[in-house]
Amino acid sequence: MPFCSRCGVEVDDFVAVCTLCGTPIQKSTSENDIPQAPFPQENPSASKKSAEEYNLNLTWMIITVIFFIPLFVLLTINFVYSGTHAWTGYAISSIIAAWLCVTIVLFFIKNYLVYSTGIMIITGLLLFFFDLHYDKLLWFFPVGLPALLLLYILSLAVIALIFRVKDKGLNVGAFILIAAGMFCLGFDSLLTNLVYRAVKPTWSLVVLSVTIPTALLFLFLHYVMKKRIKYKRVFHI
Repeated sequence: MPFCSRCGVEVDDFVAVCTLCGTPIQKSTSENDIPQAPFPQENPSASKKSAEEYNLNLTWMIITVIFFIPLFVLLTINFVYSGTHAWTGYAISSIIAAWLCVTIVLFFIKNYLVYSTGIMIITGLLLFFFDLHYDKLLWFFPVGLPALLLLYILSLAVIALIFRVKDKGLNVGAFILIAAGMFCLGFDSLLTNLVYRAVKPTWSLVVLSVTIPTALLFLFLHYVMKKRIKYKRVFHI
């Protein structure tokens, strides 16, 4: 209840003038009655997103500096020796390609299809440049491009299998081994076709003799023996 500011008499809330001395009663305003200033509220998700973007850009800048320091060194060597060092062309183009691949992965890390396709295109352009500049397109189209496409398809297949299976373990290693064996077989076939004009795989058969049985063993252990053997107890994990 309010009080009179002059004589200190307590009065009712609805009284406007003190009944004792006639002084107007000053009403105090409660905190609930004070209008709140419309201050903008900070959005935690937006703040977190801004911090992530800042860290990502900072990481990219640091990586860019790391990549471009040797690039400038190689360009200086080319300038000093008037481009007589042919090996610098391989190194310069490789550094630029690696920087582009890292950039794509950093900014599209959550989209495997985008950055894997970007890496494939960059690698293909790098191989095309090597073959065009130094070998006059001798091996890129018959070997380089088909091998790159095979590696791309096998990589997508392995990633799709890994995301599809719910119980991951030794089966992931089996998928990778099978894909590696298939790539070696395809690459070996492309090479022999280029050299001998006939598909005669040799060393890839040795690779397959190791990768396929090992992959089958991994699949057997994962899908059949896993329910019977507690691997954590056997290996004390």
